[in-house]
Amino acid sequence: MESYRIYGTSPGNSTADLKYDRGIILEKSFKTGTTLVGQVLNGCGLGEADEGYLFDKDKYKNFMGRIMQSIGSNISIGVFGYSGKELLPDPTWPNPDIVNDLSMYGPDVSLNFSDMFVLNMQYLWRKDSQVYSNTGDYLSDIGTQGGFAELIFSPAGDRSKWYLTGLVNLVNSDLDDLDYSSATLHAGYLIRRNVRLVTEFTQVMEPVSFGKVSAGFVSAF
Repeated sequence: MESYRIYGTSPGNSTADLKYDRGIILEKSFKTGTTLVGQVLNGCGLGEADEGYLFDKDKYKNFMGRIMQSIGSNISIGVFGYSGKELLPDPTWPNPDIVNDLSMYGPDVSLNFSDMFVLNMQYLWRKDSQVYSNTGDYLSDIGTQGGFAELIFSPAGDRSKWYLTGLVNLVNSDLDDLDYSSATLHAGYLIRRNVRLVTEFTQVMEPVSFGKVSAGFVSAF
């Protein structure tokens, strides 16, 4: 299934992204409709533990904060920032390890119309000070940006048996290999509370134009 592409995009051998990670999260909501979120993260995803039974690859921790503000019952806007470091070895071993300073930030907005139509949009900018490519080439000051727009239609709100989703992805980077754009149409039908039939078509425009179709079911127990 098509994901939010920008969340999993990282240049070279960097393992820090917004997809999955281990850490600690703190959240506080206020009567004004404001929500504050803070996170301390490993910055290396959900890989297996190393020989020392550690789930982190280096001594550094990464930090992310987010502020979200609800405006009435239909609109919420937010902004987030991410900052951290990571130790990166040269995959071909002739060069010394380097420390990559990275940052990410960007706004998001969600529009909810009686739970029938929900529009989610987010855009982010990322900067990496230094990384190695998979072939061992040294790369510096890599800029990456992108985002997504997602429209969800549920005819009966949270009581809907079926729904439709449209998703547009965009990624632009100083590294051409990371450039990506696509448009997706997804349909789902709820058979049981924990069983859902799904089908999806995605048209990829960049880096190479092609279409892909998937179908199946999703279950959770």
